[in-house]
Amino acid sequence: MPQKPHLYQWEDEPVDERPSEFASTTSTLASGFASAPPALRRRANRTGLRTMLTVTIALLALGGWLLHHWAQLLRHG
Repeated sequence: MPQKPHLYQWEDEPVDERPSEFASTTSTLASGFASAPPALRRRANRTGLRTMLTVTIALLALGGWLLHHWAQLLRHG
Protein backbone atom coordinates (compact mmCIF):
# COMPACT_ATOMS: atom_id res chain seq x y z
CA MET A 1 0.00 0.00 0.00
CA PRO A 2 1.66 3.27 -1.09
CA GLN A 3 2.04 5.97 1.51
CA LYS A 4 0.46 9.31 0.86
CA PRO A 5 3.09 12.05 1.12
CA HIS A 6 2.52 14.55 3.88
CA LEU A 7 1.83 18.04 2.60
CA TYR A 8 2.87 20.76 5.00
CA GLN A 9 0.39 23.43 5.77
CA TRP A 10 0.94 26.91 7.18
CA GLU A 11 -0.24 25.71 10.58
CA ASP A 12 2.37 22.90 10.58
CA GLU A 13 5.22 25.40 10.27
CA PRO A 14 6.69 26.55 13.60
CA VAL A 15 5.92 30.20 14.29
CA ASP A 16 9.64 31.06 14.56
CA GLU A 17 10.33 29.74 11.06
CA ARG A 18 7.46 31.43 9.27
CA PRO A 19 8.56 34.19 6.91
CA SER A 20 7.41 37.63 7.94
CA GLU A 21 6.72 38.62 4.34
CA PHE A 22 6.68 36.90 0.99
CA ALA A 23 9.10 38.18 -1.63
CA SER A 24 8.73 37.43 -5.29
CA THR A 25 11.54 35.28 -6.69
CA THR A 26 10.99 36.31 -10.31
CA SER A 27 12.46 39.78 -10.03
CA THR A 28 15.76 38.83 -8.37
CA LEU A 29 17.58 38.20 -11.66
CA ALA A 30 16.23 41.36 -13.22
CA SER A 31 17.16 43.50 -10.24
CA GLY A 32 20.78 43.85 -11.35
CA PHE A 33 22.16 42.81 -7.98
CA ALA A 34 23.25 39.35 -9.14
CA SER A 35 24.83 40.41 -12.42
CA ALA A 36 28.36 41.73 -12.67
CA PRO A 37 29.00 45.27 -13.91
CA PRO A 38 29.30 45.46 -17.73
CA ALA A 39 32.99 46.45 -17.63
CA LEU A 40 33.85 43.39 -15.55
CA ARG A 41 31.88 41.09 -17.85
CA ARG A 42 33.65 42.45 -20.95
CA ARG A 43 37.06 42.03 -19.31
CA ALA A 44 36.21 38.47 -18.29
CA ASN A 45 35.08 37.67 -21.84
CA ARG A 46 38.32 39.06 -23.30
CA THR A 47 40.39 37.16 -20.76
CA GLY A 48 38.63 33.91 -21.61
CA LEU A 49 39.10 34.46 -25.34
CA ARG A 50 42.76 35.38 -24.88
CA THR A 51 43.36 32.25 -22.78
CA MET A 52 41.59 30.03 -25.30
CA LEU A 53 43.64 31.47 -28.19
CA THR A 54 46.90 31.09 -26.25
CA VAL A 55 46.17 27.46 -25.41
CA THR A 56 45.13 26.73 -29.02
CA ILE A 57 48.30 28.27 -30.45
CA ALA A 58 50.46 26.44 -27.91
CA LEU A 59 48.82 23.10 -28.72
CA LEU A 60 49.19 23.66 -32.46
CA ALA A 61 52.87 24.56 -32.04
CA LEU A 62 53.48 21.51 -29.87
CA GLY A 63 51.65 19.28 -32.35
CA GLY A 64 53.64 20.67 -35.27
CA TRP A 65 56.92 20.21 -33.42
CA LEU A 66 56.04 16.61 -32.48
CA LEU A 67 54.92 15.81 -36.03
CA HIS A 68 58.17 17.21 -37.44
CA HIS A 69 60.33 15.16 -35.08
CA TRP A 70 58.21 12.03 -35.61
CA ALA A 71 58.60 12.39 -39.38
CA GLN A 72 62.39 12.73 -38.97
CA LEU A 73 62.49 9.56 -36.87
CA LEU A 74 60.50 7.64 -39.47
CA ARG A 75 62.65 8.93 -42.33
CA HIS A 76 65.97 8.12 -40.65
CA GLY A 77 64.79 5.05 -38.78
